[in-house]
Amino acid sequence: MISWITRVFGGKRKSETITQKTHADHALVFSVRDNIPFPRLRQLRFLNRVFSKSEKRFFWGAFLLFLVSLGAGVAFLTSPHIARTPTQGGTVIEGLVGTPKLINPLFAPLNDVDRDLSILIYSGLFRLNENLAPVPDIAESFRWLDDNKTLEVALRKDVRFHDGEVLNADDVMFTYQSIKDPAWHSPLLSHFRSVDVVRVDDWTIQFKLSAPNAQFLSELTIGILPSHIWMDVPGTNALLADANIHAIGSGPYKIAAFTRDTKGNLLAFRLDRFTDFYGTQPFIDEWQFRFFGDQTSAKEALKNSQIDALAFLPWSDASEAKNNLFSQVALELPQETVAFFNTKQALLKDEGLRHVLASVIDRSLLDEAVKSFATPLDSPFPFIQTRATSTIMSLENARKELNRLGWILPTPDSTIRVFVAPTTSKNKKTMAPPTNAKEFAFTITVPEQKDLLALADFLKRRWSLLGARVEVRTQAPDRLLRDALADRTSYDVLLCNMLLSADQDLSPFWASENAAQGLNFSNIADRDLDTALTAMANATSSEALVGKQENFAQVFQTLSPAVILARPRYAYLISSNIQGAKNLRLAEPSSRLLQASSWYLKTAWGWKK
Repeated sequence: MISWITRVFGGKRKSETITQKTHADHALVFSVRDNIPFPRLRQLRFLNRVFSKSEKRFFWGAFLLFLVSLGAGVAFLTSPHIARTPTQGGTVIEGLVGTPKLINPLFAPLNDVDRDLSILIYSGLFRLNENLAPVPDIAESFRWLDDNKTLEVALRKDVRFHDGEVLNADDVMFTYQSIKDPAWHSPLLSHFRSVDVVRVDDWTIQFKLSAPNAQFLSELTIGILPSHIWMDVPGTNALLADANIHAIGSGPYKIAAFTRDTKGNLLAFRLDRFTDFYGTQPFIDEWQFRFFGDQTSAKEALKNSQIDALAFLPWSDASEAKNNLFSQVALELPQETVAFFNTKQALLKDEGLRHVLASVIDRSLLDEAVKSFATPLDSPFPFIQTRATSTIMSLENARKELNRLGWILPTPDSTIRVFVAPTTSKNKKTMAPPTNAKEFAFTITVPEQKDLLALADFLKRRWSLLGARVEVRTQAPDRLLRDALADRTSYDVLLCNMLLSADQDLSPFWASENAAQGLNFSNIADRDLDTALTAMANATSSEALVGKQENFAQVFQTLSPAVILARPRYAYLISSNIQGAKNLRLAEPSSRLLQASSWYLKTAWGWKK
């Protein structure tokens, strides 16, 4: 080997001398190249003249082995430090059921589609994280003053609206004053009616409360309006303003275009990534929304790959729609599936009877019944586990308790219990069934949804084992709630999902003032429940709130106005090309889109951090 290396890179060889003597121009080339670095390497072009065939094979084989070894060494040294990382780019198309009407955070609670668009276009003082806890967003810092009745918020100075204007205290003041203005007709008015908003300086705002409120930060997630656009719009005209469609906010995405049909109906919206967004820049460049009249047509579009994502499918429907083109993400809200006992019905006025019906719902059996579409609950709070867990009663003990309450089987062959009033003989009380005894019978009213029908069937089978005659009656979801609100005696047991606010406020469902009208479908009016609700609302710290929640759960268990069954899970079907999506716990349905900042379609090699 040494000999042929010397022959190539050594002194002048005969062949070279002849070449230089017979070709003067070659000599000139050599003399010039001798002045550049590594001139001898240039002589590799003479390998074919110097080496024999076997020597050439050996040389090039060794050279190839060197290159392979070099590449393997570099890969070995660098592979622990590099990886495919998300990079910006791409478009996601999501289907929404409904159409946008007012893309304005002050009106968005009236329309789910408006909420979805607003949460990407606008940003608020605070936002809720995955644990439903408020964290600063536009707010840079905050502090409580005046015995926790005044909240002072300092704003970030790097926040801009989509038109380039700086967001400051004037915009925050205008937003909350507009909420409090009755002329705007904002559904958020009741939350801030007794709150005074004070401008301290260009970057500082104070909220003065009438009483301490440990959950007030969660109320300040409302998107901030640009005052320079809205200040000349009278409150009476706010619902008609063009800025409700050509919306400008300070969120991670801005409106780029929208499409209407010939009748003026909005068909699609396109949002582009806002490059001057103050927070974490999302990876997706473009977000498109297409609107459908119902979920059936939206599912069909998903199957035909016309859209990339569709949210809040019932789990059973998602299983039918899913294929290898889509992945499935689970969504959970502060929502509960509740069987409300209507205390206006004579049968269910009895607190003892309600307690028996609630106590035989074994959560281990319920877990089998709900399978993958819900999480069994043992607390009146969707995301809070209290120590006052439900008392589980065996069927045998439940039957004994029913006998004690006067609900008996009239004959050994009877399967349905009847109520008998105690009668007094000479020495003791006896039970004697009258000829027209009242049966232990009631109806479960439930929306026509597969998941809820499965739970209704579970309740029917469980309560039938106690000797009850139970029927299940179904209705369209919107009609069921409309009828229940209009006629409080139209049902015995109402099985439905109830969505709580992010702070899991239970007063809309259990306060006495909402029994005759509102969402208190048990129609229960109880002083102890009201006291427990008021105590939670007036808690001045997180620690105090926990104790008040424990107390409410204990009172609730004693009264048994309903059975809290499960926390529903919904499916979010997304294209398998989309990466970074994960199971989510949400404050409200639109919050799912806040995870858009972690979605990505494209990757590139980069150094690990």
